[in-house]
Amino acid sequence: MTSVWTARLFRLSDAVARMLLAAAVLTAVANAILLDDGKHRHSVPGPTHWVELIAWSALCFTTALGAYLLTRRRPLGLVLVALPSPFFLLSDLWLCGVVYITGVVLIFGIPFARAFAEARQ
Repeated sequence: MTSVWTARLFRLSDAVARMLLAAAVLTAVANAILLDDGKHRHSVPGPTHWVELIAWSALCFTTALGAYLLTRRRPLGLVLVALPSPFFLLSDLWLCGVVYITGVVLIFGIPFARAFAEARQ
């Protein structure tokens, strides 16, 4: 039986995971549709080549799948949601990567850690 705090943390995690799911899907679809015309590629930040566009969309869909798995209490979702962080860290967006992985650990990792700790007791 999980404690009240763990249940509250999982409710918060579920709400954030649903928002992340919606944002990741919308980002993947919007990049594929809105940035495909070639006229606005240099004025809008984001992928500029079609390979970058496909890779960015695949990363967004993978993050969305991880967010869905987190709402189903699957630990694999933690790995999939944290997947964009290394890409941010290796590019010029290293601070974004640090903030992103910190948020993933705090919002999604702590409820799983508490549930695993309570299951061992």
